[in-house]
Amino acid sequence: MWTSRRPAPGGSSGSSGITAHGGSHWDRLPRELVDMVVAAAGPLTQFVHGRLLAAELTPPVRQQVWAEALASEWGGDLRSLPAVSGSSECMLAIGSRGMLARAAAAGVASHWILQRVAVARGWADLVDTGDTGGGGSAGSSARLEVLCSVAAAAGALWLLEHLVDERGAAVTPSAAVAAAAGGHLAVVAWLHARRPAAVTQAAMDAAAHEGHAHVAAWLAAHAAARCTRSTVLLAAAAGRVAVLDALAARFPAAVAAALGGPQPAAVGDARALRWLLARGIAPQPQPALAAMLARGDAAGAAWACDVFGIAASSDMLAGAVAGDHGAAVRWLLRQRSVALADADVAAAVRGGCVAALAAMIAHDARCAPLAARLAVERGDLALVEWLHIRHPGSIGQQLIEAAAALGHVEMIALVLKGNDAGGGDDERPGGIDTAAVAAASAAAPPERRAQIRALVDAHMRQRGAGRASMQCLQM
Repeated sequence: MWTSRRPAPGGSSGSSGITAHGGSHWDRLPRELVDMVVAAAGPLTQFVHGRLLAAELTPPVRQQVWAEALASEWGGDLRSLPAVSGSSECMLAIGSRGMLARAAAAGVASHWILQRVAVARGWADLVDTGDTGGGGSAGSSARLEVLCSVAAAAGALWLLEHLVDERGAAVTPSAAVAAAAGGHLAVVAWLHARRPAAVTQAAMDAAAHEGHAHVAAWLAAHAAARCTRSTVLLAAAAGRVAVLDALAARFPAAVAAALGGPQPAAVGDARALRWLLARGIAPQPQPALAAMLARGDAAGAAWACDVFGIAASSDMLAGAVAGDHGAAVRWLLRQRSVALADADVAAAVRGGCVAALAAMIAHDARCAPLAARLAVERGDLALVEWLHIRHPGSIGQQLIEAAAALGHVEMIALVLKGNDAGGGDDERPGGIDTAAVAAASAAAPPERRAQIRALVDAHMRQRGAGRASMQCLQM
C-alpha cells in the first residue's frame, strides 16, 4: 500500500436493503408473509427469492441486475445473484469502499477487476501496488506490469506516474493497448512520451475496434502505428462507423489502400455494411449474415438477406443460441431454410440460454420436455424451476423420478412444493406418485436418499393434516 499525493475520495462502508440469502429461513415463514416481504423488497431481493425465474435472464439482464445491486448498495448475498460472464465490467458500478470489500469477501470477481474499481474510484490506499513486499523479484515485476495495465484501462495517469517513476514499473505495450481500448488519449500520449516503442500497432487496432476515433487519429499522426487494413476492418467488424468516417476523412489514401485488397472479413453490423457498400466494397454475404445473428441483430439480418438475396441457414442458429439472442433465434426459426434440431436445444440448456430456449419452445412446444430432461440430468435447478413455472407440463412423473434417482434434493423439494396445491389423493399429491419418487431415490447416495424420503414423508403428513382440517371445517 502507499500514500498518494491524490486525496482519496471517501465512501460509505455500510449497505442498505433487505438481506436475502435464499436460505431455508424463508421456508419457516408463512407464505403470505413471505410474499409481502418479497413484494416490498424490490426486484433484486425478488430475484434472490426466485420470483424472477420466469423472466428471460439474458446476459445483458444479468449484467444490469449486478450493476443495480452494486450501485444501490444492495444488502443481500452477492453470491446469490445470477452468474455473469466475461470480464465482469458491471463491477465498475461499485460506488463505495464497503461494497468493494463485500465483493472481495464474496469472491464474485477477480482480484484485478476489483483493483480496477479501486483505481477508477481513486481509492489509492486500497490499490495493491506491492509496496510492502520485497521489490525486484520476477513476481513483483509481473504484478506491477498487470497493475500498469489496470491503471491505463481506467485512465488513472496519477497511478501510472507512481508505478513508473517511483516503483520502477516498465512501460509495456499491454498498458498502451489498455489505454487505447479505454479511449484515454492523455494516458496514451504519456506512455508514448516515456517509451515510443511501447505504443504499437496493437494500440491503434484496439482504439479502432472499441470506437475511439480521436485516439486512432492521434496514433496515426504521432506514433509508429498506422491506419492499416487491419485497423479499418476491425472497426468495420465492430460496427464503428464513427471511426471509419474519421479515418476516411483524415487519411483517405490509407483507407482507400486498406479497402483495396481482398474482400473484408465478416462484418456483423448493418451500419458498417452500408458504409462499405457505399464505397464499392462487397463483403462476404454469408459470413456477414452469420456475424449479425451471432450479435443478435435480427433486423440487420433481415436487411442483409434482402440486399444480398441470400437465405439464412441452420448453422447460423448455433451462434444466435450461444449469445442467448432470443429475437435472433425467433427470426431464424421463421425462415424456411432453418431447421431446429435437438442439438440446438441441448446447447441452450448447457449455456443456460433462457431467452433462446424460450424462443425455441414458442416455435415448437416439444422442446420443453427435452429441455427439462437435459436440465434434470445436468442438475440445473434454476432452469428446472424456470421450466416448472413457465411450462409446468414439461416436468412429468418420469423426470421427477429421474431427479430422485440422481439425488437432486432441491429439485424434488421444488416440484413437490409447486404441485402441493394441486388435487390428487394422499399418495399422489398434485398428481405426483410420491411412493414412486421415494422408491426411485434408492439409486441416490445414502445421504440424499434419506433427505428425499424425508421430504416425501413431510409432504404426506402435511397433506394429511390439511385433509383433517378440511373435514373438521365441514362438520
